[in-house]
Amino acid sequence: MIYSMTGYGASSSGVGKNKINAELKALNGKFFELKIRGLDISFNLSKTIKDYLFKTLNRGSVHLYLESSKISAQDNVNLNSAKFELLNDIVEQVNKKYKKSLNLNHLLRINDFISISSEHNISDEIILNAIKKSCKNLIKMRRIEGKSLEKDILNRIKYIDSIMLIIKKTIKKDNKIRFQKYQKKIENIVNHKSFETTRLHQEIAILAEKSDVTEEIVRLSSHLKFFKSLFRQNQPVGRKLSFTLQEILREVNTLGSKASNEETTRNVIEIKEEIEKIKEQVLNIL
Repeated sequence: MIYSMTGYGASSSGVGKNKINAELKALNGKFFELKIRGLDISFNLSKTIKDYLFKTLNRGSVHLYLESSKISAQDNVNLNSAKFELLNDIVEQVNKKYKKSLNLNHLLRINDFISISSEHNISDEIILNAIKKSCKNLIKMRRIEGKSLEKDILNRIKYIDSIMLIIKKTIKKDNKIRFQKYQKKIENIVNHKSFETTRLHQEIAILAEKSDVTEEIVRLSSHLKFFKSLFRQNQPVGRKLSFTLQEILREVNTLGSKASNEETTRNVIEIKEEIEKIKEQVLNIL
């Protein structure tokens, strides 16, 4: 079961003055990273939220925005003057030195330097409930996109499998031609006046090593089979898919270096192009 790392979910909890809106956005990321903005919350609640989202979402760059339903006259709106003045000075310096039309809108949103301290006593339970519902919606979106990625990737693997069948047939046919060439070359060595048995054995070993791609084909087929099996696992497989692709590409490169005809070379290039497209897709898989 494949899940994308990107997703969006929004929900709310509570009623009236105690209503909270939670908005979650998840983007690609090698590790789990969380940024919480909006409503001021305690350190303990922040840690609880982080632990929950890490356990639930596993990986990615996650942005959480918390907002109370309304700002009332009882709320204290505070301006971070120091930060505002610092950024304003930076804008003025850049415009003066580099003659650019830069303004504060390029650097921040109003939420970056204004905080709202609400008198509303919104409980941690209400906030967590809103986050959990948003997280559930985000996971649904991750799964929908994951299905789309899975379909596209497996179609590309199926195409690679079809190319591999062509390569196997081509190599089998090409082996007969190469054998005839090697046979003539060996006969020339044997018929030479200074013929040495040792040299004959060396020549045969070199030619065999250069031309034999059986191991590469076997390993490549095995890697492709394992790659497809990962899509049936009920756990995050993004890293495994990425690693397996590296192994597949390694075998394809070796196969390409040993290719002795134009048709096999073209087919190897075709496979490599498909692998590059798959790599881009896998980067977005959880």
